[in-house]
Amino acid sequence: MKRFGISTLGFLSGLFLTWACLYAGQFIRWHPLRKIGWMTAGPGNPMCRDLEHCSKAPFTLYLFLFLLILGPALAFAATNFFAWKKWSLAKWSKWQDALTLSIVAFYLLLELM
Repeated sequence: MKRFGISTLGFLSGLFLTWACLYAGQFIRWHPLRKIGWMTAGPGNPMCRDLEHCSKAPFTLYLFLFLLILGPALAFAATNFFAWKKWSLAKWSKWQDALTLSIVAFYLLLELM
């Protein structure tokens, strides 16, 4: 039961980290950098950057968005599930720090595209 509770806390912390990255990313001014990316905003661009404009998108795009939002939460839940009573606190914190930094870097790179 404790392992399930720790996994749930990891899942919630992953959801919070996802929300914080996406929330902070929308306030950063990327306009000069976004012009060189492959997802530049424009009328001729077939890529959709807003969910309300993606109504005719394929199922794989929705699956990708689902994994994009829940992926970090599942990674934190899995880390906490396997680390409970098996890893030392130092090893657990190193994995959490590395996972946090890699997720933040992933979302920053995603914002640049």
